[in-house]
Amino acid sequence: MVTIREIAEYCGVSTATVSKALNQGTDISSETSARIQAAAHQMGYFPNAAARALKTRHSHNLGLLTQLRDKNGLSHEFVALVINGFQAEAERSGYDVTFLSSGIFGTTMSYVEHCRYRNFDGVALVCADFYSSSVRELLDSGIPCVTVDCYGTKHGSVMTNNEEAMYSLVHYAYECGHRKIAYICGKASAVADIRLASFRKACYDHHLELPDEYIDFAYFNDFISTAEATRKLLRLPQRPTCIFYPDDFACMGGISELKANGLSVPQDISIIGFDGIQLSQVMQPKLTTYRQDMEGIGSKTVQMLREAIENPKIFLPRQCYVPGELIPGETVARL
Repeated sequence: MVTIREIAEYCGVSTATVSKALNQGTDISSETSARIQAAAHQMGYFPNAAARALKTRHSHNLGLLTQLRDKNGLSHEFVALVINGFQAEAERSGYDVTFLSSGIFGTTMSYVEHCRYRNFDGVALVCADFYSSSVRELLDSGIPCVTVDCYGTKHGSVMTNNEEAMYSLVHYAYECGHRKIAYICGKASAVADIRLASFRKACYDHHLELPDEYIDFAYFNDFISTAEATRKLLRLPQRPTCIFYPDDFACMGGISELKANGLSVPQDISIIGFDGIQLSQVMQPKLTTYRQDMEGIGSKTVQMLREAIENPKIFLPRQCYVPGELIPGETVARL
């Protein structure tokens, strides 16, 4: 690895002069500075990250926490595209990204301990268990944090406007003539709670009755649990005419269960998803869903995290909504 001393010898100047040139010092001539910088580039010089961090008090390294329980993990389109947008924006901004875990070198440590060990400038939390004590400790630690799909008063958050999204989907189903609408909601998570409350409010605003049995729960991105929940809805004396699912991938379980019972979509029962993944628009019939700007969410998360890191004295934790859109699709019948 090329050192400052080697650059100094090559250019015939002192190591102090090289340091000033590489750090945009103003007390050397522009010609000397340009010559040294050109030589450093030609020789393949990179500043030592540890030394740079000591000088600037910034590591330019962002932590990324994803607690993924389902078997699809990072391959799920929502997670993959959020991370893709996050990585691209971090790279444009001059930051590296490191996944944050609770273990390192065969030992267990808290997320806060890991962040301090790695000297992260800040942390983004995507698909995390925001109700867990370890995550709450991180959010309360004073380390700059931005969450995806979780409100907070001590940290920034980035998400789709779930209340607006659920209202638009309920309104669309209502305009198509549906009055018996059920919702298979994602199991206990921050975003699932937000969407369920938003769904209830949208139904209330449309004067729709919502029996308790019209609300059931399943895991995100899991077609087995959604198939089971769909089976329960089909056993009801007054079964729904339209079923909302926690996400587009989970809809596959519902469709399979409907077909197993000799029912077709949307002729017998209409269905609505959430996310707008590519699969939803290549399946037949095309899924009615709400498309999230997943890469936009990832990009905005970095932008907000940079605000918290680079301007800590004036940064105000807030919620940022990234616009999405309703995709009409072909899975909601007009009654």
